[in-house]
Amino acid sequence: MIEIKLKNTALCFDFSFFAVMALCFFLDNNGICLLSLTACLCHELSHLAVMLICNADINAVVFYGAGVKINCELSALSTGKRFAVLAAGCVMNCMLYICALWFGFYEFAAINLVIGVFNLLSVGSFDGAQMADIISVKHPLCAKLMHIMSIVIVTCVGASAIIYGKNLAPTFFLTIIYMLLLKCNDY
Repeated sequence: MIEIKLKNTALCFDFSFFAVMALCFFLDNNGICLLSLTACLCHELSHLAVMLICNADINAVVFYGAGVKINCELSALSTGKRFAVLAAGCVMNCMLYICALWFGFYEFAAINLVIGVFNLLSVGSFDGAQMADIISVKHPLCAKLMHIMSIVIVTCVGASAIIYGKNLAPTFFLTIIYMLLLKCNDY
């Protein structure tokens, strides 16, 4: 792992990040990988921006094979600030989706929509699951509905991929199975 210290924050790059990026760029023949990486970076940078605005202590930003993990002590923040930090990435993806549609960048728009919705799912440690935990304190029924909707969405996407997605990558199916297992593990 490569680690760079920026004041009190460690910027870490795991070997798996470079391996996945190399494989993605090697297999990418239409530029989707670069667009996806850009959308993901915008998502994570918006989390970081809101964390800085809220004076959160950011311990580390870790780039690894499955994405980016920001290690931050969110429990020290108020409920509203925690929710704002968690929602920031999805809000950014929604704004980029609208702007990309407006200017006719349909692939970039679709990628941002997928990343935004994907992170809103109440699965594992995604933003949506953490937001559902915050909501469940005052509105347990609303959080339960978010969990149920996530199961339905993941199942429908998986079923649609099986029925219509003859040209989809095998990793897409593995991602759906992984998300279903995470969701089933929540209960």
